[in-house]
Amino acid sequence: MPAPTVPFHMLVATSEQCDSPDDICGRTYPAYLEITKALSEDWPQGRFTQAGSGHELYLTDSGVVVDAINDVLQR
Repeated sequence: MPAPTVPFHMLVATSEQCDSPDDICGRTYPAYLEITKALSEDWPQGRFTQAGSGHELYLTDSGVVVDAINDVLQR
């Protein structure tokens, strides 16, 4: 089934959220990044942003969160 034609903005943290490249987060992050990018590209009105901060984006990089929300609201 195709994705709905509604605005969608995927916002993910960088691998900085992982404690180590050897823990489960560090080992699976490349696949996670690939999957989230692919989803954003397949979505008719999808966008993707990788924020240079930790897991809790709303605390560490609220500006990028606000920008993503505004992007969806303006489309």
